[in-house]
Amino acid sequence: IIRTLPYSQEEMVQIIRIRAQTENIQTDDESLNLLGEIAQKQLLGKHVLTVGCLIRGDDSYFDEK
Repeated sequence: IIRTLPYSQEEMVQIIRIRAQTENIQTDDESLNLLGEIAQKQLLGKHVLTVGCLIRGDDSYFDEK
């Protein structure tokens, strides 16, 4: 068994910042902090993907299947 700990808000902000840079999206600290707060509260892998989609402006992730 491998013990894992949830990401802190600061870690989530860093992850989102890296993703935004990878996607060539300009962000500001206020936006990153808000997205980090939302992502940190959710703490599930799929929600990190959701945040990535939000950063890209890709709402196809939310389309009903």
